[in-house]
Amino acid sequence: MVDVAELAGRLVLVRPTWPDPLPGVEELQVVDADTLRVAAQPGFGPAGEPVPVERDAGGHVVSLRLGGVTYRPVEEFRRRRSSTTGRPAASSRLWD
Repeated sequence: MVDVAELAGRLVLVRPTWPDPLPGVEELQVVDADTLRVAAQPGFGPAGEPVPVERDAGGHVVSLRLGGVTYRPVEEFRRRRSSTTGRPAASSRLWD
């Protein structure tokens, strides 16, 4: 799971499920309306790699691809899953 957020005027990629997500924050640069780029940084990882952004007809983000993995908003994942499996997606409610 990843989140893209504006933090102190910078666009960043955060992994909120990590026990301490702060050390894993990566700055993103806007290349154009459909592409971000991971800012240069020391060490390994996707530094400098383009991050393609897929949008629907209304301009809403439906996926981004980073390090060979496609990330989708939870709602989009569930919609696509139910259309490919023929089964409704599991409820996001914790209880009924």
